[in-house]
Amino acid sequence: MVEHDLAKVGVASSNLVSRSILIIILLSSMVFANDKFVLKSYYCLKNQNVLYLKNLFPSQNKNFKILNIPKELSLYEIPSIDIISNIKKVIDLNITDDTQGIVSLDKQCFVHYKKNMIKKILIKIFKTKYKNIKIISLNIKPINRFPKNISQYKIVQLKISPYNLRNKKGRFFVLYKKNNQKMSRIYFDFNLKAKILLFKAKNNIPNGKIINSDDYEKVMTIFNKIPFGFINNGNINGFIAKDYILKGRILTTFLIKKSSLIRKREEINAIIKSGALSIEFSAKALENGNKGDIIKIIGSHGKIYKAKILNKFTVEVE
Repeated sequence: MVEHDLAKVGVASSNLVSRSILIIILLSSMVFANDKFVLKSYYCLKNQNVLYLKNLFPSQNKNFKILNIPKELSLYEIPSIDIISNIKKVIDLNITDDTQGIVSLDKQCFVHYKKNMIKKILIKIFKTKYKNIKIISLNIKPINRFPKNISQYKIVQLKISPYNLRNKKGRFFVLYKKNNQKMSRIYFDFNLKAKILLFKAKNNIPNGKIINSDDYEKVMTIFNKIPFGFINNGNINGFIAKDYILKGRILTTFLIKKSSLIRKREEINAIIKSGALSIEFSAKALENGNKGDIIKIIGSHGKIYKAKILNKFTVEVE
């Protein structure tokens, strides 16, 4: 009987211990969960030149300066490891880095600098440059500080270099002006997500081959870095391969060229006009050319002329 009672006491004690351990585990998990802090990739600081701990983690009881932000910059980007390192010099927090390596500190996030208008202008520039582009998204970030009362300024001009216009990431500037005051130049970084229609070789194309629709295909390509001399509009049937082109290459003006309407050494008709008088004679082209080009020709009598190409068979002596 005594043994039976002791067994009951042992079971009760064991259950009590198990519950205690479970409570301790739950309390510990709650404490550790509260102690986890997630570092994000973007923070709005509203004209602050100093980054404090509470800017990053408002629930943290302690507060201290982490770093100074350059006064002249509107947007300051810094490696996340530098921020974490500065924090851990003062306090050992359990920080999860969710930034992909860079933290953006935006001091003028509440400034009305006509962001949507700037994006519309930049999108229009890209669409004018690339006829077959499909823009998915466009993000812009100001680099230097805006003047006071920027909302009262008008946008005068947006300028982007040809190099940056070929890339998905780059920089441009906007000129702002208020009445008779000096213009203010603000630089922006942009990040573009888009696709563009380009011509790609379906097969290996020998040098000198006249290209037809069996030689290429139109492909929607991720807009990353557009090659110089890209071709993304029009018809390239009848163009000539300037070199041996490997299968899969994007076709550019460095690889293909327009076939000439009139070719060198080709027999043509030449016309000389003088008032109402028109004289026609046979000649030979000394150069390749297309409609409207001025080329040299030689008559059957050996005299050389400069003539404008009118069509496939006829030129007019200048």
